[in-house]
Amino acid sequence: MRSTKKKPVQKKNGKVYVRGRTWTKAQLAAYSEYQVKYQKESYRSFVFRISREKDPDMIAFLESQENLTDYIRKLIDRDMKARNVR
Repeated sequence: MRSTKKKPVQKKNGKVYVRGRTWTKAQLAAYSEYQVKYQKESYRSFVFRISREKDPDMIAFLESQENLTDYIRKLIDRDMKARNVR
């Protein structure tokens, strides 16, 4: 199963150490704001739920995938080609 835990943020002298560099709080806030805006403009998210009770085998299979996004994209791409959508 993938870990969704974020690395702890190290604080030192009023600055924050994240992603290999030191940021002031203002810089970190601006960068975070930029990331949110960029992701909103550049990506589209899709969410679906699978029942733990009804489909434990499906959940285990999906969790075993090395790159779930890549796996799902390939499935969709194959289906689109089979339907001549692309």
